[in-house]
Amino acid sequence: MAASGLSIVNVTIDVFAFAVAAISLYFVSRQKTSSYPYVKSLLVLVHVFFEGVVFLEILRNFVETSSFLDIYTVFATSFILWDVVFLTVIAFAVYVRPGGKGVAGRLRAVFFRWPHGLILAAFVVFIGAAEAYLVVGHPYSGVSLATLDGVLGLPSVTLESTAFNTNFLGVSLLTLVFFLAYPTTLLIRETLQVKDPDVRKALVVLPFCWVGIGSELLLFNGYLVAIGYDFIAVGYAIAAMVFGVAATIFRRASLLSSFFEPVAVTAPRGPVPTAGRAGVVFDAGMPVLFEVDPSTNYETSLASYVGGKTASGGLVYVFTSKGSPVYNAIAGITGARFYLMTSHVSYPKTSDKENELLVPQNDMAVLLDLLDKTVASTAGTPLSVVFDNISDFILYLGFEASYKFVKQANEILDRPKVSSVYLMTMGAHDERVMSLTKSLFRMHAKYDSGGLKVTRGSGAAAPAQ
Repeated sequence: MAASGLSIVNVTIDVFAFAVAAISLYFVSRQKTSSYPYVKSLLVLVHVFFEGVVFLEILRNFVETSSFLDIYTVFATSFILWDVVFLTVIAFAVYVRPGGKGVAGRLRAVFFRWPHGLILAAFVVFIGAAEAYLVVGHPYSGVSLATLDGVLGLPSVTLESTAFNTNFLGVSLLTLVFFLAYPTTLLIRETLQVKDPDVRKALVVLPFCWVGIGSELLLFNGYLVAIGYDFIAVGYAIAAMVFGVAATIFRRASLLSSFFEPVAVTAPRGPVPTAGRAGVVFDAGMPVLFEVDPSTNYETSLASYVGGKTASGGLVYVFTSKGSPVYNAIAGITGARFYLMTSHVSYPKTSDKENELLVPQNDMAVLLDLLDKTVASTAGTPLSVVFDNISDFILYLGFEASYKFVKQANEILDRPKVSSVYLMTMGAHDERVMSLTKSLFRMHAKYDSGGLKVTRGSGAAAPAQ
């Protein structure tokens, strides 16, 4: 079987699809997700198999033998079928978050979960039978297809390919219907359980991305081939781009959702860290205004408090800037999470670290929205929020805007099991600003050369060293 020439359009599109999928694979392999860590390896396999499909498609433009067409058809179709299996397992894993160590352990947990394990096992058997039918039954035949070159005004080119018979197209359609009926439903059900709306919006797009890939491959590899058109390269290019979008969405969803979940802290050797007397001050069950002398090591009291809270299973979120004394003191504590305020973003953006989000420092509406999501998503779990610091807010936004922010933040944080600490720099403001700010808090503390002291509220008469 000889092709009438080399399709420049097909080769260009195929190389583009391979490059896009390779970039997506690179970023998937570098993901550091904490909510769905077991899915990363499966996503990598999905991309590797898809890259194999596109590589075979590139070779089809140059190799003209009938034996290669057999290899191309069997392996490319098998890679696509098993990618569907992997995506199905991913959907189930996102839904139930199975236990077990490593990929093998979690896969065992997937297949032994009733009744989903039985459904998955039956689907794998079905795919295995389709594989056997593909190899033994040879349900395809050679065809000459017109490429896009002629449509685009270039010299017409035909390429040899294979077209599946009605039976195997029926198998492909059943596979797509199953994906619509089962894993897509699981992912949608999972989104309904997610409290954070941004995570929910991200997750709900995933199943539709995957179904879109399956539908367009059925169109380009099935129907259009059946009527004599070789637009297969276009189908793979679209699939590569959608894979990239889906991988990006999943990474964002997993990173954002991990921000609102307790962290499993490894038990330390020796005594478990405690908040000490700092905990008595900052965990008072009410917002605490914490005046600090920047020439002292005030951040050590916060680090002691945060270490004790996270070690006991509590959640701690710190609004601060990278490189500040508070950030440097707390950054090494497992379980602490940071909203890093910066002028370089206009909306929340993931950092290169899974426990950090970049947030706009001058947009109080965004900060309040994040605070509201944090409280709503962590209901029932002991939560502590640290603001570093009000003086910076006043400097950037003015006193009136900062006053309104603190007042609204206190209303949001007025929940059971929620504590909050607001830092303010000593001597940075006039008497009026200090007086009005203090009026927002029933609990005052300060850290100067004499150490940590309570100046208003419970224990005001005694130092809390």
